[in-house]
Amino acid sequence: MFRFIVIVALFSVVFSWKITKRNAAVTLVTGVDSGYNAGAIALGQSLIDVGSKLRRIAMVTPEVPQQIRNSMSKEWEVREVEPIACIHKLGPLVTPDKYDLSGEQYQAGLKRWSKTCTKFAAWTLYDMDRVVFIDADMLVLTPIDEVLYGYSNASFVAAPEVFPPDNFNSGFIVLNPSKEQFER
Repeated sequence: MFRFIVIVALFSVVFSWKITKRNAAVTLVTGVDSGYNAGAIALGQSLIDVGSKLRRIAMVTPEVPQQIRNSMSKEWEVREVEPIACIHKLGPLVTPDKYDLSGEQYQAGLKRWSKTCTKFAAWTLYDMDRVVFIDADMLVLTPIDEVLYGYSNASFVAAPEVFPPDNFNSGFIVLNPSKEQFER
């Protein structure tokens, strides 16, 4: 029992040393009517409630109204970023004869999700050493600060996507901001 307490205490000392003002939890809000601003406020409050020591940075695109930015500023440091359009590449099995690629539903989906790649602007937060990006439709239930260094020191960490398996899920990622990586 005593060894466990010492190990936990040592881990806490080492771990707390790594969390600095150059570490942040980051989220993204785009659009005028996306509704994600309410999610971002709830996410920010959940980070506060669990006692996270991370800075909280909300990236917003230019069309997000000042009123929404102001409402988010209690929980977040709000930073404007330019939108990054997603380049949707269809696999060889996705063909017009099998899917209605010009249909209303598909086109609406493309429009709705076209700015989701803006979350990769987290790589441009050059004043940060390491960040965890969390989608604005998530809540934090327990402290997450340790995800920055507790599991990997790799410059990019993400869970694999279920399908297709050669992609990653971008809803929760850990990365080291880097101009070189961003421009790749």
